[in-house]
Amino acid sequence: MNTTDNEVSIEFVNQEDLDSFLENRFNNNIESFRKYLPKIASIFEHYIPHKKQQFICTSDGTPNLYLPEENRLFYVTNDPIFFCRDTLISLLNNAQFNISNYKKEKDKYGQIYDKYLNGALEIIESNNQEKIKINDLDVIPFAIIAGVGLGYILGELYERVTVDNIVVVENDPDVFFASLHTFDWSNLLDYIFSENLSIDIVIDANPRNCFDAINNIVETKGIFLCCSLFLVFHYINDFIKEFANICKNDFGFSADLIGFFDDYLFGISHSYHTFSCKKHFVLSHKNNLSLENNPVFVVGSGPSLDDDIEFLQKYQDKALIIACGTAVDVLYHTGIKPDFFANTERTPEIFDFLNSIPDKEFFSDIILVCSEVCHPKVIDKFNKTLIFGKVNEPFFSYLQTQINKIREIQPVQFMNPLVGNMGLAASILLGFKDIYLFGLDNGKKNGAQAIHSLYTTLYNELGCPTDGDQFSTNSFVEANFGGSCMTNPLYLHSIKNLTNIIKLVNENKAENEQVEVYNCSDGAYIKNTYPRHSSELQDLFEGLPIINKEELCNRIYFEKSKDFDISTNEITNCLYKDRFSLLCTNIIYRLTNMLYSDSRTTLLNKMRELSVSLHNENDDVEKFHNRMLNSSVQSLLITIFNAMYLRKDYRECLTTCNRLIQLSIDFIKESEELFRLLPNYIMGDHRRYFKNNKVGKDMPSIVAPELPDHVNLIRKKFDDPIKKFKKITID
Repeated sequence: MNTTDNEVSIEFVNQEDLDSFLENRFNNNIESFRKYLPKIASIFEHYIPHKKQQFICTSDGTPNLYLPEENRLFYVTNDPIFFCRDTLISLLNNAQFNISNYKKEKDKYGQIYDKYLNGALEIIESNNQEKIKINDLDVIPFAIIAGVGLGYILGELYERVTVDNIVVVENDPDVFFASLHTFDWSNLLDYIFSENLSIDIVIDANPRNCFDAINNIVETKGIFLCCSLFLVFHYINDFIKEFANICKNDFGFSADLIGFFDDYLFGISHSYHTFSCKKHFVLSHKNNLSLENNPVFVVGSGPSLDDDIEFLQKYQDKALIIACGTAVDVLYHTGIKPDFFANTERTPEIFDFLNSIPDKEFFSDIILVCSEVCHPKVIDKFNKTLIFGKVNEPFFSYLQTQINKIREIQPVQFMNPLVGNMGLAASILLGFKDIYLFGLDNGKKNGAQAIHSLYTTLYNELGCPTDGDQFSTNSFVEANFGGSCMTNPLYLHSIKNLTNIIKLVNENKAENEQVEVYNCSDGAYIKNTYPRHSSELQDLFEGLPIINKEELCNRIYFEKSKDFDISTNEITNCLYKDRFSLLCTNIIYRLTNMLYSDSRTTLLNKMRELSVSLHNENDDVEKFHNRMLNSSVQSLLITIFNAMYLRKDYRECLTTCNRLIQLSIDFIKESEELFRLLPNYIMGDHRRYFKNNKVGKDMPSIVAPELPDHVNLIRKKFDDPIKKFKKITID
């Protein structure tokens, strides 16, 4: 692109000539923004800067900005364009092109998502990855310009390389206003839109807001973009420092967090069962039962729980107890009776774990706390349930638009990725305001050996493996009581969601109305909580009365929840299977058009167009169907994205890209067939639909792998000495 500004060769005779030039440029730029990005035009057409601005002309004829109140030039140089050019060339010559991808994972359940993603990764791994610098590229897939300055950095960038997707971030609207006078935005915008490239502009003084806005852009235009980031800044201020740090720590995380098609199929089928068996769902409307004066213990099975067992034994009758996942194992074996069992997973082996507790009466009066995607076997094991609607799943949020009764159900956010998240989210949504966390370590203290409580028989006696990535610790964070805690991305995600739900519920509340969460776990520090050793709480709990737990739990069950009479047809009719098939046909058409794309730019544009189409929300049915497929489509686009940058020369990547595109087409074809099996695609039981012990069918791009063995958490025999639960109370 030829973006050389005319002003470089212009010598302004006087200030009047300069002012006239700047005014004309501003007017031309506003007209272009009105055409391409009208929101920007509306902001700046009549904008008045907060600080005085004076434009001057440098010796080479380039406009610079003088700020009288600060007595400084914006660019402290005689040649702003040369400064920007020199900075950019140095960056292009030295920056490595980094790109991230998934790692191949074992398919534990027989899922077509794993079948196709692992197949795609095998194709990529069969190729040699060439080391590539930014300067080697003909097209940069995604760039962020942090600090637009007077705009010259953009001209220098596009002079040297095509940028398929760019986001310009500016914290100071005064600076952006100045760039509308100095830089030829009109020329740049004409070029970007004529070449079907993409540009977004984010103007906000809060670095986190800017980052969140970029995440929204990436989610719309293609999550594959988060696999590679080229961050450009040509000057430094406090905003850019903080923004760059956020990008460094958080960008790229979203590729690991997107859901997948099989999970959604299981979720729909499990939801169908949950509604049909008349279990109790938590109601969203307020009632007269107040729980704000009742303390609740949310208990996980982290290693620090062992230090608080005596405290829990002593005061278990003065607080309601939510056992999160395997914490119920610890509590059973230490004589502490939980009132609730919190579950996050939809997997069937949770049922096997619960059955490992020898006392079959133990769960008779414990209330299950979960979402509607919980496995039917687990749902059926409990006499009483408090079920929330998982709002970030495609199906529940969609059902709310189709069946009026569903709107009465309390939605839940931030219940993933670990059971501790469900425990805290549920306690807050039920109305507790005095919450204590035990064993929610989200890692282990530096130097510690175990990742779980030593009382957890599932891991210590029954042989459940602890060598998976979810139990490895490869990074350090601040610990709750000082020092450092070893953790991993899964735990970091859990910490983030624990922090966010407390922040969400306390926003805009008076101080005396806020939820107070005390973290008694000797693990990772959680923002928005108060670190407290259990020993510091003894005086408080000595003065609290004993709770009539049976009465209070019954009131919670009957006053805060109810069952729903929803028929089979009501749910089945919401699926619109024929419309889903039309969506699959459209995606296949778009993928087919990607085959043999003649350049990276062409392929990136088609990938972006597919991604944008999957964000169309013309009606609720379309939104639901798009959400069902989009995450898995994005995962496969991530592999195509990686393939197109295996080599410097795109022509050497084309064959691999085409193989992955064809594999993506076959994934959509199998997805369409599986969707027609709803709502009878229950996890574990779904294997009956697969023939010849294969995951799905052989397709042109992939041979169906063998079905894996059933997941078995319990690998050893253990004669549990505690055949009947015995409550232990310490005086």
